[in-house]
Amino acid sequence: MTLWAAALVAGVLLGVAFPQIRRLVAIAVAAGAAVLVIMLLLGEIEDRKAVERVSAAELEFEDEQLIPDYSSFKFKARVTNHSQDFEVRRLTLMVTAEDCAWPAADDCTLIGQAERTAYVVIAPESSARVSQTIYFGSGPLDIQGRLSWQYEVVEIHAALPDVPLDHRPGRY
Repeated sequence: MTLWAAALVAGVLLGVAFPQIRRLVAIAVAAGAAVLVIMLLLGEIEDRKAVERVSAAELEFEDEQLIPDYSSFKFKARVTNHSQDFEVRRLTLMVTAEDCAWPAADDCTLIGQAERTAYVVIAPESSARVSQTIYFGSGPLDIQGRLSWQYEVVEIHAALPDVPLDHRPGRY
């Protein structure tokens, strides 16, 4: 993309420096600008499609943990991608943590809520570990009762695998 922009700037400078070829340079610059705009539009369309390829229902979370650390939490889970065609490249989660009085389950105080994105590659019909550090504030966390938490899948970016499915190890 930067190369295209540099070529456009060079074309404009050539047109200014050499008036004899100004018309040719103007046509080349216009064509280059059109190609640049088309590339940007195609990139935006691809980004929108990436979010629609794999639904949250096609992901299976196992062994989910939210482990308290001094001033943060570590979210860990094994995620299985049940999509047959697309690999997951990016996974955005909303994690909410509460301090709940014991034994009452409904007397809870919000500790924090954070949206975090994990950059992963989870091939079709396979699983991978996801680990993400989540900060809910500064300083040590003072949990008086018991930690209650939940997570929600906010966004999934997926794409066709770089390696064709029939060329992956273990698939014949």
